[in-house]
Amino acid sequence: MKGVLAMCFQPQKVPKVSVLIPCYQHEAYIIDTLQSVLAQTMPDFEILIADDSSKDGSAVRIQSVEDERIHSYFFVKNQGTVRTLNFLLKKARGEYIATLGSDDLFHPEKLERQCAVLDAEPQIGAVFSWVDMVDECGELYVPGESSFAEVFSEPNRSQAEWIRRFYEAGNRLCHSSALVRKSVYDALGNYDIVYRQLHDLEYWTRIICMTAIRVLPERLTVYRRERNAVIAVSSPTEQNNLRLANETYLMFREFFERMPTELFKEAFQDRLHFQDFEDSNAVTIEKFFTLYDFLLTGIPNHQPAFEYLMRHRHDVGLLQMLENDFSFSLNDLYDVTAEKFILYRTSIKNS
Repeated sequence: MKGVLAMCFQPQKVPKVSVLIPCYQHEAYIIDTLQSVLAQTMPDFEILIADDSSKDGSAVRIQSVEDERIHSYFFVKNQGTVRTLNFLLKKARGEYIATLGSDDLFHPEKLERQCAVLDAEPQIGAVFSWVDMVDECGELYVPGESSFAEVFSEPNRSQAEWIRRFYEAGNRLCHSSALVRKSVYDALGNYDIVYRQLHDLEYWTRIICMTAIRVLPERLTVYRRERNAVIAVSSPTEQNNLRLANETYLMFREFFERMPTELFKEAFQDRLHFQDFEDSNAVTIEKFFTLYDFLLTGIPNHQPAFEYLMRHRHDVGLLQMLENDFSFSLNDLYDVTAEKFILYRTSIKNS
């Protein structure tokens, strides 16, 4: 009996990569998505796919693809993309974690090329790639035709350079192109369910504060952006645009809160009032002014800077240093509190 039990409970081989696929309403694409993973030149992976209570035929399509490396889950109640990702993340056993939108594709060499980087360079926590951006028919977007066509074609940068790039341009890393060490996810935890539209960028800001990353200048991923999308989280509706602005400001306040001092100095050295400072209050104030000038969405909003300063206002000598050394008086601060802030209306529905 002991021998039988030992055989029955023999541990499964740990795969090199876990591919996480949250699926919702992508009946038209999901088989191609799955097949693009199964066609990888590096076959040592598991696929963890969860259908998030789709109303179309997505679940039936998923069940029609047979491969022992596919582990499927079917939700009765809609959980939203972020909760679904976190569910799959808990199931993942691979050394590396890949994420793939249920309408996106991997090119055949994607996992092999990226695994080679992480295997050879232990100091790299995550590796991304350039993408082919296509529409709902699989037609490539042509550079110049859309402002999004080359949005994920970024060169490699240092950690500090990526911090500055996020500050000036927002997200420039495609979620479906990412391959991240599981140890990085273990250290940083789940995706934050508060962020419906920027959960990926929020995670990149956490990663970049912890470790270096690499971008392969090869189009190893196919990212689909529908030309006339009306239900997608990224579709340019008034509600989505407002949520995007609010999530952006909320996220950057938290980003600056966790940003290591040396990375902050390196990223924003040309904006600093004083190039050489060690005092923690000076760090806080320099971060306050950098947030004060933040204008990524085009909508002026000093609330994140004010809230950041308020978290530290009881630090001994901070307000006095702000006034004496940075010429920002209490009256200047009162002017900030008199502004009409954009209220955070970040929706967590379907998150």
